[in-house]
Amino acid sequence: MRHRYDEVINMTVGESNAIVRTFTLHKDLLRHRSPWFMAKLERHSGGSDLALPLEEAEVFYLFVRWLYTDCVEHEPHQNDDIHSYDLFEPMEYFERLIKLYFLADRMQTADLMNLSIDVIGKFIQTYRWVFRSEQINLVYEKTKTGSELRRFVVAQCAHSPHTLNWEAAEQPCMQFYIDLARHQSERLQALEEDSLDRMDAPAQRTAEYHVAVTTEQNRDKSG
Repeated sequence: MRHRYDEVINMTVGESNAIVRTFTLHKDLLRHRSPWFMAKLERHSGGSDLALPLEEAEVFYLFVRWLYTDCVEHEPHQNDDIHSYDLFEPMEYFERLIKLYFLADRMQTADLMNLSIDVIGKFIQTYRWVFRSEQINLVYEKTKTGSELRRFVVAQCAHSPHTLNWEAAEQPCMQFYIDLARHQSERLQALEEDSLDRMDAPAQRTAEYHVAVTTEQNRDKSG
């Protein structure tokens, strides 16, 4: 472990009708890595226990792994106890990675947002994965206009147009099609102007979809 902190908090994550898990985490490490947790713990008056019923335990588990190791795997370790609750399916893990990006956004951890999108890209390359319509809709539901994750999803789908064969009952939202048409138009214009630098799939160049990391976060990482 990179840091040594003494004071811990028992964090119960999940709702009673889903998987519930309690994580024992170091308070100062949470404050160090997440401005959201810094504010949350400052307001917290519940002693050594904190409940996060709206978060998913499986997704929060990935956050905890990153918290202590700075790593998120693009493939799950099937012997991890969090995965013993259900059988491993690539689609389930892929959706957890997408939700990890949402969680990182809520926790205001830009470096985890960037790592999440890198890992999503590695997953796509490893499994030759294509975005399902329900995953696209999830991204559009949970992100705002201008989101780097939205941009990545649109660009990745545009790069592989043969994958855009969704069933009529499972179509992506209209805004996705608008963004896709805009992206394809801009890409065509760049090709005509010979100003398109890269033809690689977005999954191979995820750094283009990173969010800015603040000076304070960079200082924390190097400290």
